[in-house]
Amino acid sequence: MWKKFRLTVLLLILATAVQQTWLDKYDLSNNLPQYPDGFAEPDKAPLYPQDFTEIMAGRLPVSETRAESPKNLTQTLICYKTAREVGWMR
Repeated sequence: MWKKFRLTVLLLILATAVQQTWLDKYDLSNNLPQYPDGFAEPDKAPLYPQDFTEIMAGRLPVSETRAESPKNLTQTLICYKTAREVGWMR
């Protein structure tokens, strides 16, 4: 049940993002997550590697110059700013 819910949430966010590209939290020139909005844990010390992916960044930052695709949705978070942007929070 949770897998189906997570997939539905992901598809909803992605469909919204297609219409509103300002939601992207990654640098279009290199596909790396933008700091701090593209990081699920921007206050983590040390900053790299991150344990989670911000859904609109799409990639898991593992170093300053490298990011990987998350292995599954359990490594993916919807952070506060994204939730606000899609209208889930105020």
